Amino acid sequence: HHSPTFPVLDRFGEHWPEGWSWRRGLPEANSTVGTVSVMGSGLPNRPNTTYLPQSRLAQISFRTAPAAQFHAAGYETIFVYGGNTTWRKFDQFLPRQGFDRVEGLPAIHAALGLGEEGQAFWKTYDENLFAYLHQILRDAKRPVFLVVLTATNHPPFEWLERFGLPTLTPPPELAGVLDSGAPTGRLKGIQYSCRELGRWMDRLETDGLLDRTLLAVTGDHNTLDYASYHDGEQLDRWGVPLWLRVPEAWKPALTPDFDAPAGHLDLVATLMHLALPNRDWICLGSSLLDPERDARVMNESGLALSPEGAIQENTFGLRAFAWEGAQARGLRTVPSSPNSEALRVWTRARLAGVDHLIRMQQANRP
Repeated sequence: HHSPTFPVLDRFGEHWPEGWSWRRGLPEANSTVGTVSVMGSGLPNRPNTTYLPQSRLAQISFRTAPAAQFHAAGYETIFVYGGNTTWRKFDQFLPRQGFDRVEGLPAIHAALGLGEEGQAFWKTYDENLFAYLHQILRDAKRPVFLVVLTATNHPPFEWLERFGLPTLTPPPELAGVLDSGAPTGRLKGIQYSCRELGRWMDRLETDGLLDRTLLAVTGDHNTLDYASYHDGEQLDRWGVPLWLRVPEAWKPALTPDFDAPAGHLDLVATLMHLALPNRDWICLGSSLLDPERDARVMNESGLALSPEGAIQENTFGLRAFAWEGAQARGLRTVPSSPNSEALRVWTRARLAGVDHLIRMQQANRP
């Protein structure tokens, strides 16, 4: 819906056509800490369990951790957050998952020589976060694996007025479902983050770094506080964007299937596929560039997607769905079928596999 009258992507909108985006992107989790847990450990969340950073398993170094695999390949591995890394014990959990550095607001402000004027409440402005990321890549002496979590697209949003962002006028198809405060609140925060993301990419391009960098952009989770959803809109309710920019020199001949369901761990697997081509690596996702990829994904809400449709299994039982069309995001309820049963078996098997991996690491723990 990005347009001249609804410039929600701001400067990033100019770079959007340079990348690939998957229309059926689904996160593993429905919370920020849940997504960081997945990206840190490489393991999906198990329903009705405590997220790993806050659980008794937080002391374990998981062999599926993506950062650990990049570290073993010689990368410097850095997690950067626009808030304080003591939140949800990121500062304790992530170093055990292969991150050389876990840095937040204090480190960003120290590196840039900033004081309290550079922050809003508990978070630093995204312009500072991206300035620090530029500094990291500009000064790097070896390959860098960065995982970045912005904070300024989180409420409260009153401070955003100082940035003079363009007015957001939702198109008619959105105006009827958006909360009245969304264009000046939640969506304005996303607009600001996208502005600073786009400006950072501009700086990387100027310095000759953009075409030496694999760049993936996604959301930690969807949010239910600024729009209403109807039956059949489960993907809109839970889904997130998945966007990947691959430099021309690294692009494979294969054109990905952008209508195939895709998840966060698939995005991680794709980065490993491209950046670690001569190494064995472990990932519970599958590369989006693999022509034989099994395009099934799941979310902790009980929603799972396949090319044929979806299921949602929760305390209310099991429902089966089919896509409204080959390129549609909408779903319609259908009777259970061999396809829906196969997807249900896959979700159970995936969670059983995760549970087995965790139990094995507990048993081998020193």
